[in-house]
Amino acid sequence: MFKPFIMFEDVYLKPIVLSCFTILFFFSIWIVLSNQTFAREIFSESEGIQEKWDATWAMTGETVKFGWLDCCAGPAERVPFTEEARKIRDAFAATSFLDRESLDSNRQKCITPGMPALHLHPSLFEFAWSQNAFHIFVQDGSYRRIWTDGRIFSEDLIPSAQGTSIGYWEGDTLVVETRGISLQSEMQVLGDLKTPSGTKMIERFSVKEGEFKTGSVNAKKMLVIETTVDAPGIYKTPYTYELTFISVPLSFETGCAYANRHSGSEVDLTPPVFE
Repeated sequence: MFKPFIMFEDVYLKPIVLSCFTILFFFSIWIVLSNQTFAREIFSESEGIQEKWDATWAMTGETVKFGWLDCCAGPAERVPFTEEARKIRDAFAATSFLDRESLDSNRQKCITPGMPALHLHPSLFEFAWSQNAFHIFVQDGSYRRIWTDGRIFSEDLIPSAQGTSIGYWEGDTLVVETRGISLQSEMQVLGDLKTPSGTKMIERFSVKEGEFKTGSVNAKKMLVIETTVDAPGIYKTPYTYELTFISVPLSFETGCAYANRHSGSEVDLTPPVFE
């Protein structure tokens, strides 16, 4: 009397169950392979992009001048500072170089400047890429990761010096949005302005090939970073500026001289005073 049920189980149920498991198995493999293929393709969307970006990058003279004028010299009228931020910036710019207390900045204490000041400092840097991210290694020891795996921003980002950066490609331009920047990060190459809570950045990285020159250095490639910073309390409106860097055939390591008591040819051997 149970034979019809047993036959039904053998003939119908087992093939159906087996088919379901087979479908799930191949679907799982497809997901894994798709993600890996997507990650591998982040640099193949534009032919030759990896070779094009592979260089040691140095700031051009124009960008050095730009960063200095923004923080430390002249009226900086183009910068849309809020009234309070402009007072702080102008007070710093009015002091003499040797009297500036803010020379005791993150960089002077061997701490990364953080964003957005990181790319305003004249340290060499290089790019590297992995399966899920685009990496920036700065020769002062700073490091920045840009996720390129399609993720979205978390609602509870943990603040960090460089913030959380997510990028995607528009042709051969890398578009990067950054949020979650630490309050200890700095806005400018020098000065008293720290990065406020809620700051957001949009950067557009692109590499141009041709003949470029800055000072006595000739280069075949130029990196352009078009940056827009929305910093509540610092800027009245989002501030957009452009930074340029050229490829150079050299590399050096930047040392940190915080608390260095060596001055000229004499060494101060007086024991430090601890309060």
